[in-house]
Amino acid sequence: MRAGSATQASKQRADVMPAMLRLFSLAVLMLANAVSAAVAHEIRPAIVTADVSDPARYTLTISANLEAMLAGIGIEHKDTNDAPGASEYNALRALPPSQLHDRFNAFAPRLLQDMTIAFDGVRAEPVFQSVAIPEGVDPSLARISTVTLTGPIAPGAKSFRWAYPSRLGTSVLRVKRSATAELETDWLKDGASSADIPLAAAVAKSKFRVLFDYIALGFTH
Repeated sequence: MRAGSATQASKQRADVMPAMLRLFSLAVLMLANAVSAAVAHEIRPAIVTADVSDPARYTLTISANLEAMLAGIGIEHKDTNDAPGASEYNALRALPPSQLHDRFNAFAPRLLQDMTIAFDGVRAEPVFQSVAIPEGVDPSLARISTVTLTGPIAPGAKSFRWAYPSRLGTSVLRVKRSATAELETDWLKDGASSADIPLAAAVAKSKFRVLFDYIALGFTH
């Protein structure tokens, strides 16, 4: 009897295992779909990289969600569907890269007016070098594009300052001062301006600052 009971229990466990696996697989699939949906409507900070390693010229790249930028949706909105510009944002996401590029070109003068790039407190006048919009991105996912600007650095300039338009929210600034130096990183919330950043080689950072930089840099990967 005991042997028979053990065999029956083993059979019952064997029958239950496939059902448990199916339930587990379904749970994983539901979680993956939820995460995908969240990513599709989540706005991340713009990643701004200022390369001032050339003493005569700077290059600044902005990696950001152009659709959110054009619709005026900042990081304060956890879900773009809850933002006032949700319908415009969704319409922009459906555009092919060429049409989104045209829309950005019309918006570009306002972006130049609202952002701040300054050397020794004097506002610079950058020009757009390129706008890279990825092809073949699933419309249900956020599309991250890269805008590149450039301009001259005045002879003898000693400091650089950056500010993202306040209506577009937070940016993560990374500054490259030489070909070999590590990137200096700063988190600028709600359009806050950076400090005046020396163009000369950076001083040694504290352990706390190094930790902060690694955390901030995680947004780019």
